Amino acid sequence: MIDMRVNRRQFAAALCGATGALAGCQSVDRQVQAALGPRIHHRDAPVDTVATWPTQHGRSDRTGSISRDLELDLDSSARRIAPSVERGKWGVVVSGDRIIHPGTAARSDSSGESRRPVYGLVGTSLDGESWAIEDTHGPSLVVGETVICSLGDGVAAFDASDGTVCWRYSDGGYPTLAGGLVCTTSGHTLFGLDPRDGRRHWKTENFSDGARFEYTVSKLAGDDKLLCGVRTVEYDADSLVAFDPTTGAVRWRGDTGPCRHPPVVGDERVYTLSSEWTLTAFNRRGEQLWTRDVGWESLPAVDDGQLWSAGPDGEILVRDGETGRKQWQTTVGNVAPSRPLLTPSYAYVLVGELEEETRLLMIDRVSKSVRRSQSVPVLPKRVDSQLFPPLAASAAGAVIGESTGLVETDEGGVYVVS
Repeated sequence: MIDMRVNRRQFAAALCGATGALAGCQSVDRQVQAALGPRIHHRDAPVDTVATWPTQHGRSDRTGSISRDLELDLDSSARRIAPSVERGKWGVVVSGDRIIHPGTAARSDSSGESRRPVYGLVGTSLDGESWAIEDTHGPSLVVGETVICSLGDGVAAFDASDGTVCWRYSDGGYPTLAGGLVCTTSGHTLFGLDPRDGRRHWKTENFSDGARFEYTVSKLAGDDKLLCGVRTVEYDADSLVAFDPTTGAVRWRGDTGPCRHPPVVGDERVYTLSSEWTLTAFNRRGEQLWTRDVGWESLPAVDDGQLWSAGPDGEILVRDGETGRKQWQTTVGNVAPSRPLLTPSYAYVLVGELEEETRLLMIDRVSKSVRRSQSVPVLPKRVDSQLFPPLAASAAGAVIGESTGLVETDEGGVYVVS
């Protein structure tokens, strides 16, 4: 019996040694593919350690909420720990003392001479030490001390401490953790992979309504019991599809338009924000509960029955999760704030005025009063009405991944407010 823990190169070498009568490498490669499939396994990924802080989206459910408050002093300051070269729409994530972000890292050869910088996924420690892996792109998923993200045309798992590859799967993108598995899509196919070693547990194909045609779900969210995906383009079918994350079987479909953002999977409800700015709520059985036209609001952060959103003209809004009705609204600037980051006591948002300094607000979730307004003068000033980057939480404080364009500047980068 073949030990499936060996990687493809090791197995190929063993197979070639044992099959001298085989004619040519193509025959060997076919046998390797048949035995190992699209997975390459180097070593098990360190997934057992519980991360001190979740990712900026508040786990794979995309709720934007975490279970503990940030520890920020009144005299906090901000410092830049890494450059960034692209607008990270998927933001930064945190694994232990590593900040994982899109960007660039310098490198040198064995003689110490500088070589071409690496562009892709970068892991930076709070003291500025970093590793980088080329051809990687977001969003990133953190499981224990493992970072899982898209690599080339597939997905791969890396040790967050040093960036070494643990395993790679040649298909997929946009990884999400649901039911204890890494769920990812490739075309009209959905996979469930073991986060430890990349083994495929299940595969689902052509999950369109009535099998009239094949379509994809390209943005995912999930928890232990439910996996949801949405389409980004228009078809004559429901855009939201809910799956059993342990088998890949379709549970139900939801009538909503194409979506730019992933769904939000809450404890009681699933929310979608369509490309036409319609916010829709479903219960976890797939029954539509309500729908609201919300204008240019951000994807809501969800916790304890509340939906916190950022508006296009500097508003912060709170809606009731059960009805979708607006409960509270205030204006904190003249450009769109960041999507709120929710903790048990506070909502944290980045706000600012055009050409003015950025501020980090800490809003009391009960009284709705601003408990703190921290200036972050090192951040680039707003020159347009684009959303501020999403916040991440770390043991050192709030983490911000900011960019001023597609080239590295002295302003764009990764900042820690502590």
